[in-house]
Amino acid sequence: MKASKEFVKRHRGGRNSTTPSRKSAAVQDRKRFRTARTRPLLRWASLSPIEVVATAKAGLRGRELWQIQQQARFSNEEWSRYLQVTPRTIQRYRTEETIDSASSERAILMAQIVEQGREVFGTDEKFKIWFHSPSFSLGGIAPNEILDTTTGMHLVKSELTRIEYGVF
Repeated sequence: MKASKEFVKRHRGGRNSTTPSRKSAAVQDRKRFRTARTRPLLRWASLSPIEVVATAKAGLRGRELWQIQQQARFSNEEWSRYLQVTPRTIQRYRTEETIDSASSERAILMAQIVEQGREVFGTDEKFKIWFHSPSFSLGGIAPNEILDTTTGMHLVKSELTRIEYGVF
């Protein structure tokens, strides 16, 4: 009799169960959601160049653009300079369903730069210090000053890769 009660508890998700109960599954889902919510840049940082092109052509949703901006911790002025649009356009993008491909591509590249910088330097603070400091390999220009062009974005990504691998 005791063995059958344990069998029932185990298969119904009781207290002595070896299978996860519904409550623990919900807790796991919340943890997974919290991690995805706090690190959405990882979603954009892992895209291959072909996926960046496809995503940019389809256009980001305004809400996704806003999430990237919030996680990257850029002001509207900085963000508008990097995307080559006015601050008012940045505000308007938040309510739009999809945004244009050029701004989408720049936003994805910025997400990749920020995430790579966080990985290379370990913290947001150290990355921001490097981001705003003149770089010898960039001709004495701070990385944030050349991000208004896609070529500048690629230069900064290359510089981060060189730092990551110790090639100066």
